[in-house]
Amino acid sequence: MPAPIPKRLLPDDVLVRPLDTASRRGGEFLEPVAMRHARLDRNVASGMHGAPYQLQQATVALLFIDVARTDGAFEVPAGSKVSGDGGESWYTVEAVHAFGAFGGVHHWELELRR
Repeated sequence: MPAPIPKRLLPDDVLVRPLDTASRRGGEFLEPVAMRHARLDRNVASGMHGAPYQLQQATVALLFIDVARTDGAFEVPAGSKVSGDGGESWYTVEAVHAFGAFGGVHHWELELRR
C-alpha cells in the first residue's frame, strides 16, 4: 500500500451529514460526523473553460479523505452534506472517487457543489 497522505497536507476538520440511504422518502440525513485531518480545497473550478454557458452546476470544492490519516474516515455517499466551517454553510457531495492500491482504498476525493 502506498504511504498515507502526510498530515501536513490534511489541515482541515469537517462535518459530514451522510445521506440516509435507508430512508424511504429520500433527502433525509443522518447526524453530523466529525472528520479530522482531511483537506477541503476550495480553489477548484471545473467545467468548460471559455464557454459562454454552463450545462450543469460546477464543482466548487474537493474534499480529500485519507483512509489511514483522517480521523473518522468512511466512504461518504453521494448526496451527503459537508461543512468546513462548523456547520454554518454546507456543500453537497456530487461524486465520490475512490483511489486504491493493492486491493484496498488509499483515499477518497469528493466533488462538492453549493
